[in-house]
Amino acid sequence: MLRRLKENIPTILFTLFGLLLPTQLGKHFWPAFSYVNGIRVDYYSPTLYVTDVLLLLLIVLLWKKIVLQVQKNSKILLIALLILGIAWIFRDFSLLFAYRAIQYGKIVCVALIFRQASNREKFAFLMGLGLSALYMTVLSVLQLYNGGSMQGMWWLLGERLYTGATPGISSISVDGLKIVRPYGTFSHPNTMGGFYLVSLSILFLEGFYWATIPASALILLSFSRIATIGLGLFMLFTALKTTCTRCRYVKMGIFALLVIIAFVWKGSETSISERLYAWKYGVEHVAKTLFQLPLLGDYLIPRPSLVFRGLFNQPIHNALLLFFSEWKIAGGLLLYAGIRFFYSTPLLIALLLIFVAFFDHYLLTQQQGLLLVGVIAGWSIPSKTNAHMPYSSA
Repeated sequence: MLRRLKENIPTILFTLFGLLLPTQLGKHFWPAFSYVNGIRVDYYSPTLYVTDVLLLLLIVLLWKKIVLQVQKNSKILLIALLILGIAWIFRDFSLLFAYRAIQYGKIVCVALIFRQASNREKFAFLMGLGLSALYMTVLSVLQLYNGGSMQGMWWLLGERLYTGATPGISSISVDGLKIVRPYGTFSHPNTMGGFYLVSLSILFLEGFYWATIPASALILLSFSRIATIGLGLFMLFTALKTTCTRCRYVKMGIFALLVIIAFVWKGSETSISERLYAWKYGVEHVAKTLFQLPLLGDYLIPRPSLVFRGLFNQPIHNALLLFFSEWKIAGGLLLYAGIRFFYSTPLLIALLLIFVAFFDHYLLTQQQGLLLVGVIAGWSIPSKTNAHMPYSSA
């Protein structure tokens, strides 16, 4: 019996990893580098999450298989370590640099774990991820009805405390009615929407259709324009792949409807202009520092003149610009080498991931986003958890 339990431990951990992947329960630390102009910046706060503990347990249990994956991808990893080593030697030593290196290391570790995962372990992870969409839908509906957080047992999953009167809280207006957007256990509704948009594609391609319903509901409940348009693109993509003519037209109609809905919701009137302004600054910053050595942690918007636009102490809302702002010219080499991790990623997943990355930063700054990128990188080789893989070719 003990032997059987030991054999099932990895499967249990994969289930818990999927179940708790959207959560952010953890212990925050506030060293000197996490303060900017005397203000705490959570993007610079080292945090030990419950999902980090699960990741460490998986590494310990599966270290032999992970070593084999390291050997297979040794060239890519050596290039990354060499670049980091050179930058660390010639740049001033920084704990922030080390912290960001650890965060990128999480992506690599998760990718290596899922690259060697068995079909049973992947199935367990997807079951956990699907169940997470169910409880997240319940929480989001309660938050929407309550006009704020629920706390209680939900605090254990990392739900932040907020009300409609909380400064900077995200809300939308529909026909003059103000609605406080649900946060779930995420730092922002946009993060929740984007997370489940990408998760939706994995669940769909692997045949977990029951889980796509709550995942789609969470995208709509987030009231995120980007995620809602992304859901429309998902419907359009699957419409073009289906052989059912009636299904194709229905899905194309849903695509058009979702795009219209995305622009009916009225959030911040300056969000588009702020994002474009930040992109402009991001391009200028990357161009100016492109040929320098990597400087991990160099991704916040530091220009004081942006304070009036509400963008001060925020990462650039574009994961690609953010990546190059940290890795500089070396980022091009790493991006080229890293494509080998994604070389057989299903086209649908790749497109939605790039779409989300182009409009926001959380894939590289938030725990849930970092781990999700690692899962997708490790999922590059289509699994056989079911025989229904009609869109798996890149």
